[in-house]
Amino acid sequence: MRLFTPRAMNQLTGLIMTGDQRGYPDKHEVADYLEFYPQHNKLHVLLNKNQ
Repeated sequence: MRLFTPRAMNQLTGLIMTGDQRGYPDKHEVADYLEFYPQHNKLHVLLNKNQ
């Protein structure tokens, strides 16, 4: 599975997605990027929390 938009259009502020910026990332690359993003930006993310 791949995204329909290139890496350059799927980046979040403060972290460039590695690889060819005109290329299309696969699901594993996107998952790794989203997992690394909070670590890179020193964000405290809470998962599975109810209110």
